[in-house]
Amino acid sequence: VPADVTKCKVTVVGGGGGGAAGDGSAYAGVGGHAGGVAIKYATVTPNSTIAYTIGAGGTRGTSGGVGAAGGTSTFSLATVISASGGGGGGRSVASFVAGTGINGDINIQGGYGVTPTRSSDGGYGASGGGSGGINILGGNGNGGLPYHVTNTWNEGAAATVNSGAGGGGGNASANGGNGGSGCIIVEY
Repeated sequence: VPADVTKCKVTVVGGGGGGAAGDGSAYAGVGGHAGGVAIKYATVTPNSTIAYTIGAGGTRGTSGGVGAAGGTSTFSLATVISASGGGGGGRSVASFVAGTGINGDINIQGGYGVTPTRSSDGGYGASGGGSGGINILGGNGNGGLPYHVTNTWNEGAAATVNSGAGGGGGNASANGGNGGSGCIIVEY
């Protein structure tokens, strides 16, 4: 902490979940869920050192697999301010969770990844993958485009680094995208 600083605003963002891969037959992948956000207006001690951790983004699902969850970010004041990571994309939004802020003055839940819509042939195979969940920093990964648009299996896009957003889901036979790592923003 700089010598002349006694107050600051801290924004803690958890890592985003990785997007799921398509299952190789009928289903495109669900986008990863975004990490939570905790915002704290804090009093700090000049010339002190504050411990912190930055949550990693979740790895993408491959070969029909689900995405991994993002990691938790923490900032250790008198009370630890934290933001949990978003869950990885899977086969349904209901089975996974978005991250949440903890011990902030303002705690925000991350957005859920998108579940692909049913295509006209009765399955998800022709649809694109779901986009990753988003939080206040943006940067989510887009889902892989439908096969019929490009005549190729399109992977989900990775989320922006340090966004805490979810990675995109892959189309029916493609891998998902990695979630964005979390971050901590200190303003004084």
